[in-house]
Amino acid sequence: MIGLLILATVVAAFTSMLIVVGALAWLDYRNEECDITDQIVAPGFRKRPNPGNLFRWYETYLLLFILASVITMWVLAGIFLLPAMR
Repeated sequence: MIGLLILATVVAAFTSMLIVVGALAWLDYRNEECDITDQIVAPGFRKRPNPGNLFRWYETYLLLFILASVITMWVLAGIFLLPAMR
């Protein structure tokens, strides 16, 4: 049982890492896009991304769901499943 919990936690950590790396790659891409449009179109044509808008990104809610799911899974397993198996 513990092995399955650890496996699910590792998969959740890997998925979370992919989401974070994807968001960071997008931030880098968007900054480069802003640099190019500043040179070619006009300065300030596109606004740079604001990390303060974190709660408007769907990735934030995916990460929160993954975190809540893993915590809930461990707590429920610790309360109900593991004691029943002993």
